[in-house]
Amino acid sequence: MPVPAAALAAGVACGLLAGQGWQETATYGSRTLAGVATGVGATKLVELLLPFAVLAWLATSRRLWRAWPILLTAMILTATLGALGWQLLRTSADRLG
Repeated sequence: MPVPAAALAAGVACGLLAGQGWQETATYGSRTLAGVATGVGATKLVELLLPFAVLAWLATSRRLWRAWPILLTAMILTATLGALGWQLLRTSADRLG
């Protein structure tokens, strides 16, 4: 697989991992991050940081550093779309139930 295609795929995968964590952080803000000492807060912190760690690992192990703009852009766009999708799903569920 060529480097740009692999970088795009890796960025999309990491963005999908990050979407729900970013949506919850954007929705609940400081309440999510203030609870880091609890198990729930630690889980949210992992949801936010794990995709970046996976992205760095993929870039290092697969030698994708040349294509880091593609990696980062794909991750940001996919995470944003994923967060919007999760927000839409949550809003729809709240209105129906």
